[in-house]
Amino acid sequence: MREPIDGKSGNEAPPGAAQPPGRPLYARGAHWLARTGFTLMLLLYVVGVVGVATTFTAHPLSWRDVAGLFMIVAFPLVVAPNLRTWAIYGSVQGLEIVRWGTRRMIPWSSVGAAEYAWWSLNYAARVARLTINDEGNRSILFFADDRVLGELDAMRALHAIR
Repeated sequence: MREPIDGKSGNEAPPGAAQPPGRPLYARGAHWLARTGFTLMLLLYVVGVVGVATTFTAHPLSWRDVAGLFMIVAFPLVVAPNLRTWAIYGSVQGLEIVRWGTRRMIPWSSVGAAEYAWWSLNYAARVARLTINDEGNRSILFFADDRVLGELDAMRALHAIR
């Protein structure tokens, strides 16, 4: 293996540059695919609600109207948790959480256990919940699989004692 002349490894950032994130601890493909799909569904939902609102005529309610009203109320409640997911990265410094361009570093000593959310039934894009202890047991959501949860637990066990 070749060593650089100046003693630095080729992947160190220059002083003042943003440090690259650590090891990804979320299911990248599921994260991108699910967020894109749910965003498109939400856009179609908005178009449908606008269409219903603009063409509404007063008439006696039937069971179909009640079912449609239930769907109008329930759909955002199903989509919202999937759009609240974070990308998370693990490094020696801690757990870095990224959402909508905002990055935060949380020390490993503050990171709680991760487990699948009880309502996440889709095996291809399971949502897991991670507890942050220092923030009043706040939970963050992220897409995961068994491998990701195992790596997260291993990194937490290794670095939390430091």
